[in-house]
Formats: sequence, C-alpha cells, structure tokens
Amino acid sequence: MKPRFYFDYSFIFLLFLSLVLIFTHLGSTHLWEDEAETALVAKTIWSHGIPKITDGINYFYQEQGKRVGYGDVWAWTPWLQFYVTAASFKVFGTDEWAARLPFALAGFIAILFQFRISKLLFGRPTALFSTLLLVTSVPFLLYVRQCRYYSFVILGTLWAVDSLIYFKEKHSNRWPSISLFSALFIMFHANYIAWFGMLFSILAYAFFPSIPKTARKLILMTGALAFLVNLPWFLLFKPLHEKIMTFDAGIFLESIIFYIESFNHYVIPFFLLILIPISLRFLPKNDNRPVFPVDEKKWIYFFVFLICFTFFFSLFGPARVFRYMVGIIPIVIMLFSLLLIQLWQRNKIIAFLIVFILIFTNFFHIFLYQPIKKMIPSSARHLKGRFESPLSLYIHELINPPRGSTQIIAEYLKQHASPKDLVIVTYGDLPIMFYTGLRVIGGLSFEALKEATAADWIVTRKVLVSDEDARVMMYLIDNLSWERYEKINLGVIDFPWDNIPEPNAHQFKSLGFNSDWQIQIYHKLKANEPSRKAEPPSIFYFTPAQKTIYGTNEFKQELTRYLLWLKERTGAIGRVN
Repeated sequence: MKPRFYFDYSFIFLLFLSLVLIFTHLGSTHLWEDEAETALVAKTIWSHGIPKITDGINYFYQEQGKRVGYGDVWAWTPWLQFYVTAASFKVFGTDEWAARLPFALAGFIAILFQFRISKLLFGRPTALFSTLLLVTSVPFLLYVRQCRYYSFVILGTLWAVDSLIYFKEKHSNRWPSISLFSALFIMFHANYIAWFGMLFSILAYAFFPSIPKTARKLILMTGALAFLVNLPWFLLFKPLHEKIMTFDAGIFLESIIFYIESFNHYVIPFFLLILIPISLRFLPKNDNRPVFPVDEKKWIYFFVFLICFTFFFSLFGPARVFRYMVGIIPIVIMLFSLLLIQLWQRNKIIAFLIVFILIFTNFFHIFLYQPIKKMIPSSARHLKGRFESPLSLYIHELINPPRGSTQIIAEYLKQHASPKDLVIVTYGDLPIMFYTGLRVIGGLSFEALKEATAADWIVTRKVLVSDEDARVMMYLIDNLSWERYEKINLGVIDFPWDNIPEPNAHQFKSLGFNSDWQIQIYHKLKANEPSRKAEPPSIFYFTPAQKTIYGTNEFKQELTRYLLWLKERTGAIGRVN
C-alpha cells in the first residue's frame, strides 16, 4: 500500500511566514558599503566577463589596494556573489531589489533544507521547532536580505549536510558525491573561510566508527576532489595567505570571546543551555526511550565538529565580525531544537513559554549579564545589548523602511552635483559611486588621496569606523583650505552603516535628530566667491577607541595614540564593524 500523501500545514505556514519576512520591501533601503561593493564589481562583469576592481572612473576596494589582482582583477573574495548579482541586474535592472533577489531566494531555499534535514535526522517535531526558530531569527533574516555572499554560505552548509545523509554502504548511486561536491563548490566560491570549516568537519565525519567503509571512501574522494578543484582559486584570493597579522594569543582569545558572546546574544542564549537540562532532570519522562538514540548522536557529534572548526577558521579572517559564522546559525538552532523538543515532550506549557519569550524578546540572551558584570567587571565590554524585541524591530523596519544617512547623502549629491564633480568621503564612498556615478575618492582605500585638495564636495562622516578613514580625516584637516568650502547641514543624524547585517549596528528605524551629530557636507566655493570662515569638522566618534572626540587637536592626539598602540600589537584588527 502506497503511503498517503498529505500537506504539512504547519510547514506550509512557516514557508508563508518566511516569504513575508524575507521578501517584504526587499529593495526599500539603499545598498550599504559592502553591498554597494558587490553591486559595483558585478557591473564590471558586463564589460569584462570577470570581476574588476575599477570601471575606469572609480576604484571599488576598501583596504588600500589589498583587493587587487593581476590586471585589476578582483582578488579579495570569491566571485560567486558578483556573478549572481550581475545576472540579476541583467534580467531585472540595476536596483536594490534586483541586487538582493538571488540572495533572498538562496535564504528561502535554505529554510526548505532546514526542515528537510531536521525531519530526516531528528523527526518532524524537531524539524518544526528548528524551522520556526530559523524563520524568526533576526540575524538570519538580516543576512539573507543582503546583496552579499552570506545566504549562499548558509545554503551551502545545509546542502552539504543533506548530501552526507545519503552516503550508505554499497551505495552504487553517485548522486550523493555529486551533490556534496556541488555544495562544497558553492561554499568555497561564497566564502572559503566557511568552506575550510565544513571540509575539515566532513573529513572528521568520514572517520566516525559508524560510517561504512564504502561511504567513507566516497566521502574522502569527494573531499579530495573539492580541495584539488578549488586550490587554484585559493591561490588567487588574498585574505588568508596575505594576512599580515602574526599570532597573538590575546587577539585570538578576544576573537573567541567575541564569537561566543555573539552567538549568545543573537542566536541561542547560553542561559537556556543551563536552564533546560536542569528542568529535564526534575520533569517526569513519558517513555523509556533514550534521550538521544545512537544514530542521532552521530549527527550531533558532526554538528559539534562543524561548529568548532567554523569557530577556529573564523579566527584567521581579516576582521572580527559575526558574518563569518552565518553558515552555522541553522546548525546551532537545530541542536538547540533537539534539546527543546525533550522539554516539549515533558511539559508543553514551559516549552511554549520559552519559545514565545525566545522569539519575541531577548530576555534570555541578556538574563545573566548583570550578575556576570558584577562578578567579573572586566567582562562588561564584551557584553552588549539591552532588553528589547529584535523581531518587533525587524517587523517595524519592514513596515516603515528607514531612510539611512547614505541614502540622504547620495540623493543630495545626485541632485546638486555636476556630472564631472569630484567627491571625497571618509566612509561610505561605494554607495555614493553606485547611486551617483560621480568620481569618488577616500573611504578606506586612500586611493588618489592627493587629489583631495581639488575636491568639489567633501563628506566628513561623524563616526570614524577604523584607523583608515581616521587617517583620511586627518589628511583633510591638515591639507584642505576649509575657508574655500561652504558647510551644508542636511538636518539628519549621521549613522555610518545603515543596512549593515550585523544586528548590533543595523538601523531598524529612522533615528532621532541631534544637531551636533547631523550629516555635514562641504561644497567648494566658486573662484569668484569670497572666502568664508573656516569650519572644519569638530566632533567625531572614533569607533576603535570607543570615545567621542571634540576638536581637531584632541582628534590628532587620539589617533596618534591609537596608531602607536596598533603598531605595538602587531596584527591588531584596525577595522571594527
């Protein structure tokens, strides 16, 4: 008798919810710095066939030429994100919606994989919990709505796990190997830091005692082939093997603490990893089945390996940012759902309350912050956040998309600048290039900085995000004739990151106004106009030092102190996102 087909209405509801949360107003906000970088490089594929760092007018790299390969070929990150963006632009036009569409689709497909994998490995109840928590995970939603590689890392991770499930003893079908190779190829060309974590985890999995010899051989052969095929590409890309930092135990420890705290704050609160096991000890069990059957334990161990290896290789990334960990967000949620379903089977009311609080607040994420700060005062700088509802903030953004600082600056320049005007900006140069087509210098690249004295427009951002844009600001203060520029206040508070996916820096809603922190740009006076009183920028927030700076003298002193500290700590991360 054939099994009866039926609609899983709970899963269909989750798919509908994910469509709403991922695709609503997908193109309503301007591309921020990194998204604009992807879009600008993607457009060069139309004319050259491969990603370039320049369109002949502007240069698109952010870090002093580190992203340049032979013949101005893009050599900083893999190219998948550029090709899918270029294809989407070709079909749908060059706007925000087209830029983000392929990545949003990849994120949606990842949700299908999440349910499928969880159901195959751990059963339908766990699948529903893990899918619900993923669909309502604000970090997941923010990352898959980006014109950036993140959603393909998530998709590739789940695709690779799904492929591993089908490696069996005496399995003559080669489809699992082809599927695993394809997933690893996608992962590598999205972000090879995540790829290393997955590859090493797969190699460890192949040597699990329960893996049949035939399956082990196929897995190892597939992994070896993936390594050989992608090795030449790795030699082209630069971040790891051109990384200048030397090993520093202090920096590595700081990075580990950062990633652990980020997962605690944004994904699964560690407090629940303490609370739920304690609750299970005291709640009666309904049957005599083992908590985790042997076959489930195999996959739990594999997921733990994947998490550990991803953590390890992320430590070697060029910056300390949560985005390197996005691929394992679904995995961590899946493991937590295994624990949660045990609680659900013993007391549905307690489990429901925990899920409700977890989805709609960050209460559990910050519950232990105050006692930890009192016991370990030095930990205060690692613990971030206040009580809020991230999902409510996200929904508010979908309903009322904010107009970010970058959008306001780009719109003003597009309206008032002449096509041949030169713009210099301390940060946010790439979106201005994308939206205005003007020649733009500055940012984090130092490119053509000697041309600054001829700039028609100067955009001095209030927040200095690294030592690089701080040095650009120092150059402008020292070398520009400020009396030959008219200061223009745009009447909107300056915030540098706008649509950045990092949850702690993302702009969910329009900001209040503060005259000291409003956007200020400078327009060069015409030759026949008399000079004015020089009004260079006088207030900054210097992110690496985490302090507000008043006046140019204090700024120079602070920057000097920071650069000396940076030099002493060889390999310290200059850019802080």
